[in-house]
Amino acid sequence: MMSAVLAGSGVVFSPKPAAAAATLQRTPDQILGPFYPLSELPQTSDLTRVSGRSGRAEGQVLNVMGRVLNLAGEPVRNAKVEVWQANTYGRYTHPSDPNPAPLDPNFDGSAGLTGPAVLLPTVPSSPCTIEEWICLVVRIAFKILLR
Repeated sequence: MMSAVLAGSGVVFSPKPAAAAATLQRTPDQILGPFYPLSELPQTSDLTRVSGRSGRAEGQVLNVMGRVLNLAGEPVRNAKVEVWQANTYGRYTHPSDPNPAPLDPNFDGSAGLTGPAVLLPTVPSSPCTIEEWICLVVRIAFKILLR
């Protein structure tokens, strides 16, 4: 199972029960990036499909599950989770990404979620620029918005 602390949110994204609340700490603020989406995020949990297209994204599909909790270990209602990532070739769907790797026409690489959901992303590759020594850590980025 996956457990992760989310950047700049003040909440925890974790499948662990609230009994672990005594050990929860506020997530430190972090810089947003890389290549945060410029357009409105599709409201879907399935990053392997793009609305209006019949194909499926390239790459291995993951199942990511979790909950947004406050520092007391209680679920945060109406929290919005934004997620973005590079495709299986390591390229972001962003005009500033200099990576020459191909875009996947069946992968937007971002989504907005509200409420319980199982996220279906693909395994991202390391996004590298033309200079192979400039590579980013393979990751799925999360941003939490509280209402």
